[in-house]
Amino acid sequence: MNLEQFKLRELPFRLSPDPQFLYLSKAHARAKAYMESTIWFTDGFVVITGEIGSGKTTLIETFVSELDTNVTLAQISQTQVTAVEFLQSVLVQFGIEPFQMKKAELLATLNRFLVEQYEAGRKVLLIVNVASQCGYTPQYAGLEALQRKYHPQGFEVLGFPCDQFGHQEPGDEAQIREFCSLNYQVSFPMFAKLEVNGERAHPLYRFLKAARPGVLSTEAIKWNFTKFLVARDGSVLRRYAPADKPEGLAGAIEAALAAPRDDAASG
Repeated sequence: MNLEQFKLRELPFRLSPDPQFLYLSKAHARAKAYMESTIWFTDGFVVITGEIGSGKTTLIETFVSELDTNVTLAQISQTQVTAVEFLQSVLVQFGIEPFQMKKAELLATLNRFLVEQYEAGRKVLLIVNVASQCGYTPQYAGLEALQRKYHPQGFEVLGFPCDQFGHQEPGDEAQIREFCSLNYQVSFPMFAKLEVNGERAHPLYRFLKAARPGVLSTEAIKWNFTKFLVARDGSVLRRYAPADKPEGLAGAIEAALAAPRDDAASG
């Protein structure tokens, strides 16, 4: 009746969470950025909390729908289970037959699987706070060139939109992705908008700034397109200023890719 009377193409609401109806408030965007950076750093876990109806499940469904196909995922919706049942459910989704195992063996099997996945998936990362209306925005082309050249060797550019410098990233997540795709054919991951300085700075950027301070040992990010090169083991190799062009980073990226996996940050 609603469809015919109001000439709607689809029902105006659904009982189950639907990613296309996610309202990405600042709080939702911050939570999404936490989840995204945790995936790429393969380190730690994120707990999403909030009132009933605040969009937690919709946010998670959106996050899951945007994951790369090479991300291994186990999604457990039934929470009223024992520890053993939970472990069994996870392992089944990872393609492992767990039903004859006791709890200790389940834990050991899961741990072994996660270690193998971690070792296989470690990458060299170039992390950049980006903006669509900045004098350095044309660097997107150079960043995409690095992505296409070195991605097959285990390299990834990660773009983190930020609106803290001259209000040069005013768009929402969808607008930013569209801009990057249409103007620079960006194929590397673009994350939710976040803050890099101040009390609400994302923990990822707190870590990066502490590991590699800038000029005169000041930690604050000075402007858009500051770049951090991160080794396979998660150590921050170098910090580059906004004016440093992406093509000038090729030598350092090649060295990081060539470094032994167990000693990626040596030298």
